[in-house]
Amino acid sequence: MKPIDFKNFGLERIAINSKNLITVDWYDLTKRNDLLSVESDSLPSEDLILTIKKFSKAMAVSLDLTKGFEFARENNRKNEEALKKAVHGCLEEYERCQVKAISFVGSDEYEGIKIKGNLICEKGTVPIGSTPTITFNDEEMDEEFNNELDAICEELKKEVFAFIYQGKRANDLFTEKKDEGGLNNLKAV
Repeated sequence: MKPIDFKNFGLERIAINSKNLITVDWYDLTKRNDLLSVESDSLPSEDLILTIKKFSKAMAVSLDLTKGFEFARENNRKNEEALKKAVHGCLEEYERCQVKAISFVGSDEYEGIKIKGNLICEKGTVPIGSTPTITFNDEEMDEEFNNELDAICEELKKEVFAFIYQGKRANDLFTEKKDEGGLNNLKAV
């Protein structure tokens, strides 16, 4: 498999399983019909795992889990205690969302992401097959959310590119063997 430049790297989907092993689908933007796929038996770097977790806010917002807290936050600006509770409620909703897969979908004004994962509830965990599409630069969302979403999507693409083509992996404290990096440690699917 020939390496590509980052500017031509088109991430289609990334999924992480319970053992923190990832599956990635991507393509070269100059050859969109050639979908490349890989299931890794190497652990991804902590940076990649943390980047995937950053999508929990987008997942919570797309599932409308934070609407009541956002309403309370906007309407309780003068009541400091109620404002703190509303902010804390939003943060709790973000923490309830476990992101397991991110898919890039659509094009032009319909371009966005879909998130698959789990929602942690009091009596168990509920699998979420897919969120509604979260479009980039959605006019209904505030500018801060759109900018944050763009930034974490770009960060995700950089981390996945580093994982695939530069061999950025988790540190293994128990072996002396150096990671050879790149696609050498991956099984092509």
